[in-house]
Amino acid sequence: MDFPEKYDDLFEMIKKKLRVSFSEFDEDIKESIIEGMAEIEDKTGKLDFLDGEKLSSIKGRKLLKLYCQYSWNNTLQYFWEDHRADIISLQIRAAQERREADGQKETY
Repeated sequence: MDFPEKYDDLFEMIKKKLRVSFSEFDEDIKESIIEGMAEIEDKTGKLDFLDGEKLSSIKGRKLLKLYCQYSWNNTLQYFWEDHRADIISLQIRAAQERREADGQKETY
């Protein structure tokens, strides 16, 4: 699997979160990152996990780190239930940001 270079810092951040200091499982961690990004984006729409400014990016990165932690601990079956509120919040935030980017104002 080719892991995009632009995600190297994200990989190091997640590897540190997992407290992994050896490289034996680097490919497994990278695979988990790619899978986690796909799963999260499937539920929330397209996200930029690298942007340090947008709230949706920050929340998405937090969820991705947690997803990888659950994957590392072989407990992914609990991730979606444990973080349902975070996922819903991210769905709403990402939709708001997309709407704002399209030039639409919030209406209530």
